[in-house]
Amino acid sequence: MKKILFCLLFFVAGVSYAQNKYALKVKELLLLNNPQIALTSKLLFVAKEVGANDQLKKEIQRTSKVYEVAKLDGGKKGLVSVVIVKDLQEELMLKKEGLQNVFFIRASELQDIKEEGSLPILFNSENSIIAESIPSHELFSTINNLITR
Repeated sequence: MKKILFCLLFFVAGVSYAQNKYALKVKELLLLNNPQIALTSKLLFVAKEVGANDQLKKEIQRTSKVYEVAKLDGGKKGLVSVVIVKDLQEELMLKKEGLQNVFFIRASELQDIKEEGSLPILFNSENSIIAESIPSHELFSTINNLITR
């Protein structure tokens, strides 16, 4: 019985570590490209393939603006939103369409790391997954439920 519990604990620890590697790599790239950004005690929202989804773009913009410095469960100092883009052209197009308060990372910079979970995904300040596969119409309400009073 003890062996089974030990193996189960080892497996769970391994899975949670694997999930953390993706968030850590995104944070590392954010700090490399934007040294002025403060990531401690912040939630991390990551999305990709945003270009064709107008509703997702609007929700990311709205959520990023409202919760940028809000006290949230799992991120006491707010939210950082990241959009993974294919290239500079897509990044410029999204900026031109009004996507503000969002950081961009190129997909080529994340090639060496396995994507854990399904994007869009939300990580807490300890790099654990809070929510994944968030539908665009539920993004704002998902983060709104994390408000601490």
